[in-house]
Amino acid sequence: MPANYARWSASLRGMNPGFEYFLWDDVDNRRFIEEYYPWFLPFYDAYPREIYRADAVRYFFLYQFGGLYADMDTECLRSVERLFESGDVWLGRMGDDPDFSHSIPNAIMASRPLQEFWLLVIHLLVENARTPGDAESMTDKGPEALTGPILLKNAYDTYLLSDRNAVCEMIQSIAMRLPDNLQPRPGTSRVELLAPAIWYPIDWSNMIHLRLSSQVVDFNVTLGERTKRWLFPRSFLVTYWTHCWKPTRGK
Repeated sequence: MPANYARWSASLRGMNPGFEYFLWDDVDNRRFIEEYYPWFLPFYDAYPREIYRADAVRYFFLYQFGGLYADMDTECLRSVERLFESGDVWLGRMGDDPDFSHSIPNAIMASRPLQEFWLLVIHLLVENARTPGDAESMTDKGPEALTGPILLKNAYDTYLLSDRNAVCEMIQSIAMRLPDNLQPRPGTSRVELLAPAIWYPIDWSNMIHLRLSSQVVDFNVTLGERTKRWLFPRSFLVTYWTHCWKPTRGK
């Protein structure tokens, strides 16, 4: 594991000693889908790159186990436990424009187990995967739209704003594929959308923020504790947006 990833990973464990910590790799991910969601495996294997699969599997993890999901480029600045005193699903806003299609990233998410909201997300995953086209056309659309933040924002907007009967039909289309022990808990999921400063104080669509991210990621700058308190006074977590799945950025 690269040194910066190891340092950020250690911060999650160190700041949250009461949590169990699991690191999933590509082999673990596929094995999990194959064992518990075999009906999704053809869609999973058909994705053109690993980033699509890494995006998709995290929704299944959160549905089945609950807990906090965080990308490897996420640093923990303080214990997250107090964030989860109310609600069922926790997402974060990035930036000041709620209409920005990437404004609800899937880099950090949290949930109680078996929340129906994730079945809506999975339904949209399946619908996107069923869209006519080959691997090349999927690559053209990109993981952001098919499996990542654009899909997650679409799910959030659909869950809160669409006709409830239509939403229930979408959820049921996935629930009917699941065994009894993986059926969703009764009732709607209370979805909390946290302010940008809480999880996403760095907005990668902001050029000044992106410059800071570049200093940390591309030039391996380690921010001191005093600097982090000044830059991120309200933040529990900060994602540095390594975007390691993309081609190498110019420095």
